[in-house]
Amino acid sequence: MTRLKAALDPRSVAVIGASENPNKVGGRPVHYLDKFGFKGKIFPINPSRPEVQGHKCYKTLSDLPEAPDMVIVAVAGDNAIGAVEDCAAHGVKVAVVMASGFGEVDAVAGKAKERRMVEAAHKAGMRIVGPNSQGLANFGTGAIASFSTMFMDMDRAEGHVAMLSQSGALSTVPVGFLRQRGIGVRH
Repeated sequence: MTRLKAALDPRSVAVIGASENPNKVGGRPVHYLDKFGFKGKIFPINPSRPEVQGHKCYKTLSDLPEAPDMVIVAVAGDNAIGAVEDCAAHGVKVAVVMASGFGEVDAVAGKAKERRMVEAAHKAGMRIVGPNSQGLANFGTGAIASFSTMFMDMDRAEGHVAMLSQSGALSTVPVGFLRQRGIGVRH
């Protein structure tokens, strides 16, 4: 499987920092994967829960029965760095890092932390989306790797449009406007 396919059409998704609460950053991706009909395997990871939103929960990435194609990293700060390094060591193809507090807030120490994640990823042939990312979405397959609150009120409606943006917040506004005009967005 190519890394692009793993990013947009993964066969399995793990969520490090998964939450039972769909209103939390670690809970929204699990909720969205279910809500939008993702057919692949969902692996919530949280060391303090046996189950998350009806899915068996695992303590660590090492406890999974297989290496997931994609991992959503929904843990804060320096914990995200260790999670990315763990993903790289376990053969994950794509890591979506939602944590903030890196280069966007500190041009020296924050950028150094980002480089550490990138170096670990590149050594393993893994790609990173983020850090400080709203994530990725494929409404055609239900692979919604995002914590955007906009998707809470949306129904599944595929289209032929893809939205790319450096800004997560500003990528969702055009999606809302397009949907108001009856134009569906697939990615």
